[in-house]
Amino acid sequence: MNIAKREIVFEPTPLDCKHLSAYQMDRPTFLEARMKEGGYGRYEPGFFIHRIPDKGFHAYVLSLSGRGIITMDDGTELHLGEGELFISAASGQGHLERTYGTSHWEHIWFTAYGDSPHFQPECTDYQVIPVGDPAPVKEFLLRLFDEEAYNDTNTDEAVDCLQQLFMIAFRRCTGVVESSLHLKYRELFTSLWSKVSSDPAHPWTVERLAEEVSFSRSQFSRLCQQLYNKSPGLILTELRMRRALVLIRSSSYTMTEIAERVGYNQGSNFSAGFRSFYGYSPRTARSMMHRRRRSHAQNS
Repeated sequence: MNIAKREIVFEPTPLDCKHLSAYQMDRPTFLEARMKEGGYGRYEPGFFIHRIPDKGFHAYVLSLSGRGIITMDDGTELHLGEGELFISAASGQGHLERTYGTSHWEHIWFTAYGDSPHFQPECTDYQVIPVGDPAPVKEFLLRLFDEEAYNDTNTDEAVDCLQQLFMIAFRRCTGVVESSLHLKYRELFTSLWSKVSSDPAHPWTVERLAEEVSFSRSQFSRLCQQLYNKSPGLILTELRMRRALVLIRSSSYTMTEIAERVGYNQGSNFSAGFRSFYGYSPRTARSMMHRRRRSHAQNS
């Protein structure tokens, strides 16, 4: 089998396909879980995705109905049916996911970074395990999409609740557990990052963040490294930059206004930080959004 050097996806007009947005991944529960991407789909025959080896993130595919085939780079072929979970470890071989024959395949998928405190598979390559009732997992994921589309003053709170319920349902269904360290500090740190996400304009410092959870700066920094493999300063920057991207894509605020709303007094510092984080400027991000909307309008 040819080994892919980059991810390749082909979706031939899925019956129903939804991807988690940047807004969803920015919320505290998914952020703490170090989730990278995710979604739900009912795919037509011909769908496939080819994931590369040593990809740096774990991949989870929960089969809901129909049947899929997973072909590993070493040629091993796995048939994934209803109520089965495929797990591909971050350091494992690449694989091809595809629909089986002429049937549709309904599944939930997501990826989590290799240092995720919630998702650490027992395997070092791949495994398929039977699971319990996946219906609640599907229900809470679809309600997340609905709630984001509803988009009122209660949406942030509702999304946070639904993400926690999704995580609980997934753990109950699959038996996947979070690390003992994260179990100990989960509620405390979830509350902290939720507070930061709700008020990114506040003049947060590492010392202030540590005070919020009653740790010294050194203790707090050490725990962040153990839990997230990141410094608290970097986590703070990520939260602000992800919120900035949401505002750029969903609001008419000027760049100066967005900079102030995510905690930057100087527009030049915000622009430099944004470019460093995403690889392009805030204005380029907005231009890209406008081009996508025009393209969508022309094709609809």
